[in-house]
Amino acid sequence: MASSHTDQSASARHLRLAREPDNVEVLAALAEACTRLRRYRRGLELDRLLVQRDPDEPLFRYNLACSLALTGELDAACAELLGAIDRGYRDFAHMERDPDLRRLRRDPAWQRVRERVARLGPADAESGGGS
Repeated sequence: MASSHTDQSASARHLRLAREPDNVEVLAALAEACTRLRRYRRGLELDRLLVQRDPDEPLFRYNLACSLALTGELDAACAELLGAIDRGYRDFAHMERDPDLRRLRRDPAWQRVRERVARLGPADAESGGGS
């Protein structure tokens, strides 16, 4: 039942986005809904649009990294995750357990993320920030 509701919600957001193509909130909600529905390619397209619209928003970069990881583009996912960190994303505990990043965490590229987090130091790593 929840999947059907999510499907309907995603359809409604698609319609709203068609009427309001510049509405970033609708775009972000639709990208999230597509990911929940396992429409990873569509979610990836939408996350790319969000980063194009606001390249300095760390959460958009983080979500793009998740979509890239879900579609198997692990090097690109790592680069976007590092970009999110560089722009202020700090919820490292979430990164370590986010199921969307599971494949990336198993890849050697993950070491670059760990090194970046380690360079920030414990105070920065514990501050939360981000999603």
